[in-house]
Amino acid sequence: MSLKLPTVLFNLKPGIPEGQRQGVLAEVASWPAIDQVGPYLPDSPVEALRRAFVAIVLPHVDAAAVVERLSALPEVESASVPVQRRLVA
Repeated sequence: MSLKLPTVLFNLKPGIPEGQRQGVLAEVASWPAIDQVGPYLPDSPVEALRRAFVAIVLPHVDAAAVVERLSALPEVESASVPVQRRLVA
């Protein structure tokens, strides 16, 4: 059985230059609560999805606190904890 770490999805605001975007991602990745950060769908034809990122949160951390901290960044348009769904056979 694998342990699934909590995740937070966040979108950066449109028009943020690549260098600034990389700086924000590096900052978030350096937070002690974060295991890793990466793009959600970098090759999507939908611009909003190319601005979406996933932060994997360490198991001992409240993901809602990460959402709050991300939301305080001026470059972040939105942040949320995705609803957990399970497949029903």
